[in-house]
Amino acid sequence: MFGARLASLSLAVVLAVLAFTARVALEDLALSGIAYTLLPALLTVAIQRLVEARLPRNVFIYIFVTGFAGTLLANAVATLAFAGMAGLLAASPQAALPNDYLSYRLLLCWGESMLTGMLVAIFVAYRPQWLTTFRDEIYLVRR
Repeated sequence: MFGARLASLSLAVVLAVLAFTARVALEDLALSGIAYTLLPALLTVAIQRLVEARLPRNVFIYIFVTGFAGTLLANAVATLAFAGMAGLLAASPQAALPNDYLSYRLLLCWGESMLTGMLVAIFVAYRPQWLTTFRDEIYLVRR
């Protein structure tokens, strides 16, 4: 919604606060940063570029494919990447993933993508200038 740079910056601030308050171990900070900051930002940019290149430029495609499905895919891949990297790298014992981590986290991905899709729809309707990835001249072409 607000671009990869702002998303990465805001998530980096959140990770720094979590590390400062000891919610994330310092040795797990890089793993969390890659999986939950860098990877989703890069994935959403790639998804948006793929959608713009392959699908018709339509406001509904922007909302549903980029806003909802792109968010769902980026969240799911980030969750799976974090779980995979944590398992492969054997992160700190306090960051050991619970047995039901994936099932609950993937359910959260669905809710987050629904919320993001709804916010994108609201912003497109009322404040399209707030969305850095939405352009009136591209998605609202008069025919």
